[in-house]
Amino acid sequence: MDNKNDWKELEQWNEQREEEQKNKFGKYPEEFQINKKIDKVTKGMDITLKIIRGIFFAIIAIALLIYVLYVVGLKANSDPVGKIEDLYKVQAKVISKNVDKNGAGTYKLELKDNEDIKFTIIKRGTSLNDDFSDNCQKYYFNLWDSSKKELFTENETYNGELLNYETYIEIDNGEELKEGIDAINDFVEFCGNQNFYQTWNIYLNVKGKRIYPYIQSGVSREETFNQALEKFYEITNTNSTEN
Repeated sequence: MDNKNDWKELEQWNEQREEEQKNKFGKYPEEFQINKKIDKVTKGMDITLKIIRGIFFAIIAIALLIYVLYVVGLKANSDPVGKIEDLYKVQAKVISKNVDKNGAGTYKLELKDNEDIKFTIIKRGTSLNDDFSDNCQKYYFNLWDSSKKELFTENETYNGELLNYETYIEIDNGEELKEGIDAINDFVEFCGNQNFYQTWNIYLNVKGKRIYPYIQSGVSREETFNQALEKFYEITNTNSTEN
């Protein structure tokens, strides 16, 4: 077989192989390889789109959660009475109110179990101010029937519609300190733990500085006195050890 015939046979064989491959695969392998590459790119794009969609829906879910929390927060802020009840662990009812459509304004309330304790709430935006603690202290101090009340100075002022109330005893020496501590703790015991609030302004006044000598749980009057006496000496800058 000469070269010319060899080439002719090779061309025939190649054409025959192409035809067989087309019949078998529907296209020639080179085209098949190209399409495989295209499929890989397409699959890669599908995966990327799925990731993008996942991120998109995750962002939407987070946005919805933030919105729900925001709405819940607005709802909580729209109930100033409930917020005050939770803060002081009491139950109150509204006597009157002067508020706008958003609930901002002034609320007059009284305790459900003691109508003699009345107080005010002022709501501005999301902020609340009240004078429950001051009115509560004033009520129990007026109710307290004791000769030791003479030791106290009462100071009652108003910040707009809100009461500022305080009672204090002027102290100059250790003997007055002990007498003042006994008087304050007698009043605290009269009120009882369920009625007394640490926010009350009842204190010993030493050179314009305050000492709050309340008896704490597990602390005796003697320990309370010694702690207050130490504070007294810090304020007066003395080294006295009088009791």
